[in-house]
Amino acid sequence: MVTNIIMVLILILFATQALCTTKRKKESNNVFELDEGIVYKGLWAFVIMMVHVPNGYTNTIQNIIGSFAYIGVTYFFMSSSYGLLYGVNNKKDYLKLFWKKHIPKLLLPCFMANIINVIIMALAKEEVSFWTFVSINKYVLVLLLFYILFYIINLIVKNKKMCYIFLIITTVLISIITYTTKIKLAYIWPIEVMGFLYGVLLYAFRERILDIINKKQFFMIVSSFVASAILGIIYIKFKGVSQLSDYMIKICLSFFFMVLNIVILNSFSIKNKINMYLGKISFE
Repeated sequence: MVTNIIMVLILILFATQALCTTKRKKESNNVFELDEGIVYKGLWAFVIMMVHVPNGYTNTIQNIIGSFAYIGVTYFFMSSSYGLLYGVNNKKDYLKLFWKKHIPKLLLPCFMANIINVIIMALAKEEVSFWTFVSINKYVLVLLLFYILFYIINLIVKNKKMCYIFLIITTVLISIITYTTKIKLAYIWPIEVMGFLYGVLLYAFRERILDIINKKQFFMIVSSFVASAILGIIYIKFKGVSQLSDYMIKICLSFFFMVLNIVILNSFSIKNKINMYLGKISFE
């Protein structure tokens, strides 16, 4: 009962912030402006946190919100690949400084989290080992895998279109291998890593996508929302029927959710202090 009340109060706080700060953009031509990208990271970071609440403290509202966490992880992969492609195509010496820039961003927060975890374990009088200090989070390892592949492909393949094709093929293979075999290249995120593919497509066809969104904004919002709702119902009804159906339905659902995200992100500003803070402290 208490946790439900706390969760309702948190949602009221978020909803109040959203209603007071959301506004329609005057110019809808930059789908991943820096501030807006950070804001959306913060929004999805909140959703992802809900799925990591310990079982003893969960409640119905938290479980409903947390069920969308895989969409949030998909968004993080999408924004990551989009950002990487933007960097390599617009920033001088991006590949030369690639690891110097990205390794600290990934590993330093990871090790800081380890230190906090060690302190908590020590206070709880749990056993602490050296590996607790230096272990690398599985999500960080998956990101590193994609960063390595991105770096190698962009280093070897000089043609932009071919580079996009190789990134797409590689992402699909990693997703399929992870989902269908015991080789967990993407760990527990075979569906979510498809977001990396969405980011590549978004960057490669950015102008065309934005043109469609701006001309058919209302239709895009309604159709992607309806498609997401229908696929969500289908997934709940047919979940577990077969491995292939689960895989395909969840991918389609995540795709239409990402379309809905992109249309809203391009059309409305939802910038507020809470989302900005959460977005700034989140991983890429």
